Amino acid sequence: MEPWFGYILLAMACYGGIDFLQKAAALADSPSRLVVRTTAIVVAFMSLVAVIASGSSFAALETILLYAGINSTFFAIGSMARITALKKIPAAYVFPVTKTSAVLLILISVVAFGDQPDVWQWTGILLSILLVLLVARGISRPGSQRDEERFPRQERLSGFVLALTSASCTTITILAGKFASTEAPHVSYMFVSYSLVVMHTFIIERIFLKDQRQARDAGANPGGDPLINGDVAVASGVCSEHPTQRAAAEETAGSLPSGTDSWGTESGQLKPQRIRFWERHPHERCRTRRAIWFGAGIGALNFFGYLSVLSAFAGGPLALIQGISSTSFVIPIILSAIVFGEHLDWKKTAIVGLAIVSVILQR
Repeated sequence: MEPWFGYILLAMACYGGIDFLQKAAALADSPSRLVVRTTAIVVAFMSLVAVIASGSSFAALETILLYAGINSTFFAIGSMARITALKKIPAAYVFPVTKTSAVLLILISVVAFGDQPDVWQWTGILLSILLVLLVARGISRPGSQRDEERFPRQERLSGFVLALTSASCTTITILAGKFASTEAPHVSYMFVSYSLVVMHTFIIERIFLKDQRQARDAGANPGGDPLINGDVAVASGVCSEHPTQRAAAEETAGSLPSGTDSWGTESGQLKPQRIRFWERHPHERCRTRRAIWFGAGIGALNFFGYLSVLSAFAGGPLALIQGISSTSFVIPIILSAIVFGEHLDWKKTAIVGLAIVSVILQR
């Protein structure tokens, strides 16, 4: 077995875990910029420790800054777009669409490097285009009752566009990583790249949230990203309850003590009932804390996953490595159905199967 194959298997496990935690963060309505910022801080810190421990150099600093600047910019935008898309449409739609980045990679290789795709790759490209069309049709039609509650129909088109945006950003980060893997020390490149991601999240926040007071006066949740995250805007900055929380509260209302409402409110104190870690908490501070925990978990997995990808890129073919690693999206889709109760009907299953086949053919 080639050494790069072991690296890519580790990367698949890590990125499957990352996607699952991003889905959990989306259901919890975590501010995307905070999740991505925490992720970047954790990866940058772990990379710095690795730099010190290994004695990695910054001799190729200009090269590192070039590729790190490209990677960090599109990683920040793409990650925030993916988390936001997961708030608006089901995981069985988001992850197959984001994996169409393989199509963009092939097309770029044709234009920039003169590559000639074989008949199987062209077949994979056509299947990916069909997949995108099926997802576009799927989001326009009524879904299960649970999907209708979780994913309002008026938000689905923007979720679809954000998933495509994430795919485009992933393509650019893959190309930057491929070039950096052979021209710069891996952990030094990761340290600079993810340090820049932290900076980018503050810049994006500055652009989209210029006036926090104005956002609060408009009724936006001050703990969220009213323009980036699609958080629910309600009067006075008080968040709305998640549908699953409301259902849980209604189920327990009959068993609560006298004088206590279905939310456990007594003497003006709000005590939400049975709010699991992936459900939207009514308190901003709790949502912020959970976003940091999600980001920390994603960051730890991202460090090992991205280091594995860079090591694989340095010794193996880009198209084959990307094709194998891209199948990791099956992990969060299955876990979302089991853990989060996302409805996985035959149409969504067919889309996932089509995505797997198209990714394999585009190896």
